[in-house]
Amino acid sequence: MKWTEYLKKEKEILTLFEKGMSANKICIHFKNQGIKVSPPSICKILNKNNCITGNDKYNLTQKQKDQIIDLYVNQKKSIADIQKYFNFSSNRPISKFLKQMNLEIDRRRGPRVKKINEDYFNKIDTENKAYILGYAIADACIIKCQNSLYFAMDLNSNDKYVLELIDNELNGNGKIYSNVKRNTSSISYGSKRLCESLSKYGITQKKTGKEYLPLNEIDEKFIKHLIRGFFDGDGTVFMRTDNSKLYNKRLEFGFCGNSFILQQIKDILLNELNISDNKIVVRKERSICQIMFSKYDDIINFYNYLYSETGFCLKRKKEKFDTFINLYENTEVTL
Repeated sequence: MKWTEYLKKEKEILTLFEKGMSANKICIHFKNQGIKVSPPSICKILNKNNCITGNDKYNLTQKQKDQIIDLYVNQKKSIADIQKYFNFSSNRPISKFLKQMNLEIDRRRGPRVKKINEDYFNKIDTENKAYILGYAIADACIIKCQNSLYFAMDLNSNDKYVLELIDNELNGNGKIYSNVKRNTSSISYGSKRLCESLSKYGITQKKTGKEYLPLNEIDEKFIKHLIRGFFDGDGTVFMRTDNSKLYNKRLEFGFCGNSFILQQIKDILLNELNISDNKIVVRKERSICQIMFSKYDDIINFYNYLYSETGFCLKRKKEKFDTFINLYENTEVTL
């Protein structure tokens, strides 16, 4: 295509560029129509219209430089605002020029990112804090990426409302990511201070089995909420068929985790609820420990302990208890 023909196509080229197409993609667009074009010529048209492309191969004009200085220094515009002013596809030429002029980049001029409450776990003084800490001890992880630390949780998408609670409590930005293929939802927050505040509970980069429930560090009235959070994260409850009994539907519940946490929970259930003194079993194939309960009195006592007060909980686990209890309340079988 001759240069005069490029100029005739200038409006179409700019329209395609504004739609997000690169110079190479614009070339493909024309080639599909049987028109031979070259990326350098496309870039020349784009540069003529102040559209910066590629790796800053086209220099700013003196007029553009003078305008950038005025906008940035005198009018206190952000780099993003200046990029929008010139309709540049990248802010790199602007940043590069400002650095060449030894001008300090003021990041505060950009759009403010909502800052999370990095001190949220420093003092556990509400029911929700206790619940979320319990859930985090069970299911959260700390991820290190380069020099940054991230607090992250990944749950089944059916339990997304738990992440919504956490995001709201931490004053997060509402970004809950969904993986449709895996049917999971996740959140992550980059905060070294938040991650370090969780490390004292054993929540670190790699689960070491040193996690524990801070029973002596929080008010006694919040302990049941802490345990409910841990149960929703690492607890289990299911209905089992037992053909040895007249009424053969039997519910079992329990906890998985390291031996120290399970002993902590067992001591509380023994002292507070007079629950059965069941043994903590080591599951060698999974390198974890487990404790289970199935006696009717244990089920009722645990249910009342966990759910008697209005509080946030994982609905699907509570519903299994409700279903089982309703079944037994409506049967004449003597237990």
